[in-house]
Amino acid sequence: VTVSVIVCNCITPDPPVLDIASQTVCDGDIIAAFNATAAAGMEIRWYFGGALVGTGATFTPTQAGTYTLTAFDTVEGCESTPVSATLDILPLPVADFSLAANTCLGDAVSIAFTGSASATAIYTWDFGADATPATATGSANQSVSWSSSGIKTVTLTIDDNGCIHTLSLTIAVSDVSASISPSEITIDQGQSVLLEVTATSGFSSHFRSSWPL
Repeated sequence: VTVSVIVCNCITPDPPVLDIASQTVCDGDIIAAFNATAAAGMEIRWYFGGALVGTGATFTPTQAGTYTLTAFDTVEGCESTPVSATLDILPLPVADFSLAANTCLGDAVSIAFTGSASATAIYTWDFGADATPATATGSANQSVSWSSSGIKTVTLTIDDNGCIHTLSLTIAVSDVSASISPSEITIDQGQSVLLEVTATSGFSSHFRSSWPL
């Protein structure tokens, strides 16, 4: 019987050193590469879920989770103990709300939040010029009126753990007024008269119509 004894003289390499061990980004943001250094002659290996996903000093992750990396001695076949690099991807909030296309001056308009965010999100409303209230916070439905006519812009910004989404919608506020001329007249039976109605608004538009009676 022949017994062979294989002596392994491989010295476990020092593990690689990361520039940063973790990063947190918002969904859709650019993900920065992890950078690591190891002793001369060592190959840096990157693993995710137990599978080798890359080699080299720089690695850009593609999905959230914990990656491990080692220093591998390609000559002796020895590998260091692993170190971890973690990527967290936070979901973006959705700043969405319903808003009527138009309203009349002074009338209250209901604005309903229809988006989504976490329980800790911060909501900031801006209802535009001459609005009451001018601003608000929170996800509850809002009731707003305006004291001047024109196109008003309503903006909602949500900050959810540093991930920010903003939506702006417009509403037309009208202050239409009408007058009839003549406002009072006495005529004889069978006599005809021309009545003229004029309507104006803060949008600088005029409407005029006449009816013979």
